[in-house]
This record gives sequence, C-alpha cells and structure tokens, in this order.
Amino acid sequence: MTSFRKLYKNDNMDVIAEGIYSNNKKVFDALFDDKNKATDAIIKLINSEYVNEYHGFFITVVYDEDPRKIEGFVISYKQDQIPHNSTFMALKDTEDFSIPLMLANRLFNRFKFNLMKDNYIINELYVLEEYRNKGHGTRLIKKSIQKARQYNADNVVLDVEYGNDYLLNFFNKLGFKKQNKIFKRFMGNVPGYYRLEYKLER
Repeated sequence: MTSFRKLYKNDNMDVIAEGIYSNNKKVFDALFDDKNKATDAIIKLINSEYVNEYHGFFITVVYDEDPRKIEGFVISYKQDQIPHNSTFMALKDTEDFSIPLMLANRLFNRFKFNLMKDNYIINELYVLEEYRNKGHGTRLIKKSIQKARQYNADNVVLDVEYGNDYLLNFFNKLGFKKQNKIFKRFMGNVPGYYRLEYKLER
C-alpha cells in the first residue's frame, strides 16, 4: 500500500541529493566542477539549521511496503515559510557557493517572496527509476495540492524546463495551466523554464 512520510534524520540523504542533482544537472554543473561537490552541498542544505528551498522539513517521501525504502519524493512549501535571509545563510554555511551567487540569490528570493508569498511551490519532484510507472509522481503532486489547501495558498506553482513535453503533458492532466512565461535560471547556458500554475478554489 502506497504511503507518505516526512524525511527522517537517519534516511539516506544521498538518494535525495542524487534526485535533486538529476533534476537540475545543467544548473549544478554550471555552479560546480564536480558532481560530488554538488551533492555534498545539497545534503548540507537539506540538513541546514537555516530554512531553505531544499530543507528536509519540506520533503515528503513516498514508499510502498517498507517505510525505510525511499521510492520517490517531493519538495514543496508555501513561499512565506522561508524567511528572507534564511536561504542566504544556508548557502553560506555550505562553503561551496560563491559570494556573488549568494548575493544574487538573496536579492532574487526577496523579490520572489514579495511576488509569490501566497503561492505554494513545488520545487522538486523525483521518483527513483526502478519505481517509475507506478503512479508515485501523481500521488506526490496530489499530496502537495492537499497540503497547499491546508496552508490556504492561492495557487500551486512549479516550473518545467522548456521543451520537456512529457512533463508539460503530465502536469496538464493534473490540472496545471501553462503561463505565458519563459525565463532562465541562474546563468549561462541553463535552459528556459515554463511557469505552471494550479488554481486552488476557495
């Protein structure tokens, strides 16, 4: 029977970090010259004393029979759950991010907070390869929508890489609508992203 739980302190954080890295490979490869450095930094963000977009508090795990076996996860939160300067402090603690990048992130997150504080954000969705095609992705998204309602959010928002028709169709079937926005993340050759939105009815 499929169930959900929070991330435990003794979970294998490598599994989570690997999933986050896989979802954002082009971004992290632009920031780090080594995959191990990237996943180490992600683990530090998951375990940080400062709340941030990858914090373990926001991670929901899906499993079938054995609760110790992570089969997939979603990272989701209401934007106003993350204080303005908290992500900056978490990035600083990793000792792996450059100061200019952290300052840019700090300014961007202040802008994002003011713009999206009433939205519920789905930051990451990942299902381990051996557990795909079992409906885990759909269940995790529906769980996130349920949590968004509990937090009285206006919308559920996520981003899909430009040209990823599979994910666009997947989220469209779940009720997400594509906004007329394409933007770039971070720098350089990192591709554009569509903003998708699920309107929550009051």
